[in-house]
Amino acid sequence: METVLNNREQEGYGLTGIRERVRFLKGDVHIHSAPGAGTAVLVSIPLVGQRRKEK
Repeated sequence: METVLNNREQEGYGLTGIRERVRFLKGDVHIHSAPGAGTAVLVSIPLVGQRRKEK
């Protein structure tokens, strides 16, 4: 999927920008994509005072 995204001309930062912002907020991003089925982007941001699980 990254190859397809990198081959397109983009005006913004797209998924890279989403990942950077979520990382800054100590969250997680999961992207699921399948041909003909679309793309799902799941973003989880911890509530104040919670910590994300380190992998």
